[in-house]
Amino acid sequence: MSWALSLPRLRNGQVGSGYLLGAAVTVYSGWVLGTVIGCFIPLPIEQSKVFGLDFAVSAALVGMAGAQFAGRVSLLPWAVTIVVMLAATTVLPISLAMIIGGLSGALVGAWRHDG
Repeated sequence: MSWALSLPRLRNGQVGSGYLLGAAVTVYSGWVLGTVIGCFIPLPIEQSKVFGLDFAVSAALVGMAGAQFAGRVSLLPWAVTIVVMLAATTVLPISLAMIIGGLSGALVGAWRHDG
């Protein structure tokens, strides 16, 4: 996540070691706090849906991906990601379909970049 937070500043040449350390410490602190809370107040997976927590990972992924959209050059990899993910959801759980879709789009993007 600190990587995603740093990318806009990196493009503007505003990232230094202090910013990276601050972003990493902030994200790490939130992770540790969430883990500690989860240890003392565990929720069954079914109950996480009541609070909308089952959507948190998907929302974070969409937020990070949206910040990476680079215009027309991104259209083909994004289209491949969406089509493969939607096709995969017919036979796989949504979380696995998202991973497969994301990897397929990344491969298309890498192929276009190298080719």
